[in-house]
Amino acid sequence: MRVRRQLRRPDLLFDRELKSWPEPGLGGRIVVLALDPEQVQLAVNYRSADNRLSLPDAFALALAKSGGHVLLAGHANLRSRAEAKVVVCHRVLWVLDELELDRVVGPKLLHAVLTRISQHPRRRLPKGQIGMRLSRWRQ
Repeated sequence: MRVRRQLRRPDLLFDRELKSWPEPGLGGRIVVLALDPEQVQLAVNYRSADNRLSLPDAFALALAKSGGHVLLAGHANLRSRAEAKVVVCHRVLWVLDELELDRVVGPKLLHAVLTRISQHPRRRLPKGQIGMRLSRWRQ
């Protein structure tokens, strides 16, 4: 049996990107964390060292590093910074796979979500991986 995990988000990221969603808490699975002054300084240091990191990305990296959390990152720069800081990092397809494994949502919704993600103009997911999952979740 798999243990249900909570998703932790820095308060800055939650306020900017998730707060307005119809169900921002994903059924109580998102925990919003405020960074303490040391974590904020760590985020500032990350951003100073690489100005390609957005402030929310720097906050997320600092929170993951200091709290031992897994980081979800879409772009290569943040993933490479996470790797350099020895932070476990995954991409969005991993999240969808975990939702499937934990039976949080069914294949129909996973298919709809991935279809929508794959149609986004800034999508950077591997087409083969998308096709494999869409085939598996097709009803």
